[in-house]
Amino acid sequence: MKKAIAHFRVSSRRQRKSGLGLAAQRREVYEFAARHKFKIVAEFIERKSGLSRNRPVIDECLAECKRLNATLLISRVDRLSRRLLFTATLMEAGVPFIAIDKPYADEYELHIEAANAQRESRLISKRTKAALHEAKRRGVKLGTSIWSVLDKRRKDYERFAKKMNPIVLKLRAKGFKSIRALTDVLNERHIKTFTGGNTKWHLSTVHTLLKQINRI
Repeated sequence: MKKAIAHFRVSSRRQRKSGLGLAAQRREVYEFAARHKFKIVAEFIERKSGLSRNRPVIDECLAECKRLNATLLISRVDRLSRRLLFTATLMEAGVPFIAIDKPYADEYELHIEAANAQRESRLISKRTKAALHEAKRRGVKLGTSIWSVLDKRRKDYERFAKKMNPIVLKLRAKGFKSIRALTDVLNERHIKTFTGGNTKWHLSTVHTLLKQINRI
């Protein structure tokens, strides 16, 4: 059997506490390994933000991949890193890796995924800061209560994705299948984004919407 090393990353406090993010990643990776005749000889669990530059666990993981001539298995590109430069450097380093959600992706597709992950992370950061600012404006005492505010925002987005699902299905049935085509037609038809107002759809926000719809 082919040798593989599994890498899992959990970044949020809630993910670390609940273990759900880790459990889902582990299940996906081990099921893929069993189907494709990989023997997982080691696994590394990282509790860091994907934007962090200080990554001793991933450094150790990559060194072990090279030492054992093993393939690195990850559940998604954004679980490896949310920095485009890191992912690009890894591809150049010669460590073979497979993202389970896109196992047959070529280098171009992986670069696009990494770029989307980086942009999405920055958007999440902006939205979080905006939510904190709004909570503070409303007089919410920041601390444990802010997680309730962010959890409400997450649930609001889940409801928004469910509302958008039939719209996206109809557009795809009419031939608007790529992220670019969907972005253009959503803007042309003035379909409201999650934030509302005059906010336009972008490739990254459509990409995020599709990922949420796929979880429904």
